[in-house]
Amino acid sequence: MCLFGTGCSQTPSTSINSISEKTPEINSNFALDKLSAQAYSPNKLLEFPADYAIQNGVEKCLEELDKSPAGICLITQEKDNGRTVDFYVRNKKPGFVTVQITPKLTNMVADFKATYNETFAPNTTTKAFTLTTINTSKRNSWTYESNRRPGSMYAKHDDSYIYTLPYEVGTTHIVGQGNNSMITHYGELAYSIDWLMDENTAVMAAREGIVVEVVDSFKTGGPDPSYWNSSNYIVIQHLDGTAAYYGHHQFHGAKVKVGDKVKVGDVLALAGCTGFCSTPHVHFHVERPVSGGMIQTLPTKFKVDIGPDGKIIAEKIVEVLNYTAPGNSPLPRPQDAFDKDSLTRVPDKLEEIVNGIDDPVKASEAFRDYIKNNKDKINKRWKDLNVRAMGGDREAQKELGVVLDHVMNISDDRKFAKIFDLSPYDPETGAGAKMLPAAEEGILIWWQAFTIDY
Repeated sequence: MCLFGTGCSQTPSTSINSISEKTPEINSNFALDKLSAQAYSPNKLLEFPADYAIQNGVEKCLEELDKSPAGICLITQEKDNGRTVDFYVRNKKPGFVTVQITPKLTNMVADFKATYNETFAPNTTTKAFTLTTINTSKRNSWTYESNRRPGSMYAKHDDSYIYTLPYEVGTTHIVGQGNNSMITHYGELAYSIDWLMDENTAVMAAREGIVVEVVDSFKTGGPDPSYWNSSNYIVIQHLDGTAAYYGHHQFHGAKVKVGDKVKVGDVLALAGCTGFCSTPHVHFHVERPVSGGMIQTLPTKFKVDIGPDGKIIAEKIVEVLNYTAPGNSPLPRPQDAFDKDSLTRVPDKLEEIVNGIDDPVKASEAFRDYIKNNKDKINKRWKDLNVRAMGGDREAQKELGVVLDHVMNISDDRKFAKIFDLSPYDPETGAGAKMLPAAEEGILIWWQAFTIDY
């Protein structure tokens, strides 16, 4: 997901009165009391208060996808008649932000190699780096590109933490798409979960933290890549420096604002279907920035069964099943095949088609064509199944869990390895988790078949 844009403003021309070296103490401006010191940069950085003015500095502030201020600004200060340029990062946010800056230089050199990536503490203005002219008798020039991600690249996720299901106690919701599935949960988003829920369902905090981002102005969505950057979302930063992303809530559905502290179970937003989606749901993942331009999603465990004394008696990484908050055992998965019209039989047919063609390219084309030719039938069956499940039909609910597992996540099945590259995803290189073009088109059509108009 892309999280920024650009904009410009000029800071007042005032003098720098003092500077101070970064200290290891926790920043007192941060709204949480016990923020992990591991989230701070190990590098020596020069920090100022967030509102500190840089003499003759030119400030460019980034924007969210919806063009609202992101709270992150880059300040450039030319000195010695432009022979040197100092770069500063102003982080007005209440949480850590990791920024990536890629300069394009002529007759200049930076005091770092290639691309600059660093994590900046909340509510600070920090000196990042300096550009210096190589040959002062020749003309120089510089421009740059920038990106940013919430959270700290030095964060270490607390793997012992057990998350709470992000919806109301006693209610049940189905996981529509789980971890490592090729519809959208692969690559950077490998460890992500989608819970299906009706419009206006309360989305709740799965872990305590502070609100660092809220995008709330998008109105539409659909199963088309053109909607990819049009999702409303909320980001909550945790004590360990990681951040949780809650996506797709409805237009003006946010119930929190940047800077709010939230506890487990606090209402964050009302569910919707903005951005790249086929049906109302909440997309959830926990992330750590690898750089200012890339994230790594992290495995998370949830409370799925709680004893009468309030103690957790079962915890797990959720799968494509029904889960009742705070943790009644998931509904049992049916073992027997359904009637001949069931969607659960379709993956077997696709496997037969793929395995019957030796050429991977032709196999992927046949895979796509079968899905395309049967899209309307799939959609009709899907709508009928949802109507019965939402109406309280227990058998339909159980069937829906299996359908979601074997239908919406077919692309992470090893039996389709001929047309899907299921090698492990490498966040540094981006290698792995790819598919042939026709297979990718087929998966997109497949997902479009699961659109329900409300």
